[in-house]
Amino acid sequence: MATLTMLRLVENNDTKLTLTAAVDGSPVDLTTVTDVELFLKTSADQPDSDATTLTRTGGAIVDLDAAAGTAVATIPAASVTPGLTFWHADLVDSSGRHTFLRGLLTVDST
Repeated sequence: MATLTMLRLVENNDTKLTLTAAVDGSPVDLTTVTDVELFLKTSADQPDSDATTLTRTGGAIVDLDAAAGTAVATIPAASVTPGLTFWHADLVDSSGRHTFLRGLLTVDST
């Protein structure tokens, strides 16, 4: 079950977001997953393929403490725009995609 977390970003600001992956309170060792992905969306119903997507394989997410399930996503200012209302973070492994964080997203104007 994904942890529900509200996220507040400031428009046109670069942001570093710490992501911690856990299942039933236990950290997920990030070395056991293929990728970590972060999606910024205009609605919960927006397809992931149409969302702003940041990935570990793409270099926007780096492991901070892989054994503890902690990574840092660098969200560029150009991606923090009005209209974003939902976000989620997924782990991808050989068994599929697993959302571990999700929630409402607010973008404050500068």
